[in-house]
Amino acid sequence: MSAQRRSSGSNVTTSDTLWSHIMAERRIGIRELKSTLSACVRDVKAGHTLVVTEHGLPVARVIPEAASLTERVEALRRAGAIAWSGKPLRPVTPVARVRGVRTVSDLIVENRA
Repeated sequence: MSAQRRSSGSNVTTSDTLWSHIMAERRIGIRELKSTLSACVRDVKAGHTLVVTEHGLPVARVIPEAASLTERVEALRRAGAIAWSGKPLRPVTPVARVRGVRTVSDLIVENRA
């Protein structure tokens, strides 16, 4: 269940979940972001997420620094940046193997020279 309200000219979207108090989103245009950057950083530090828009279209998301990997993954999932069921991932077999005695890092260093 979502609720949407107007707050000082910006849209704020919240969800009735465990993360609703942490992951409140506010849409803000680039021009407004530039002129109110310090206040926006305070909002992000307080747990809000900013969705930066250009001509009304989202172009960036500023999220609070999460304390743990679980919180960062959850923030990305809620933002729609990743889709993960929460189940452990299957082991993956390597696509390529290095033949000989040199390591992959040796090959990369050689390739960059």
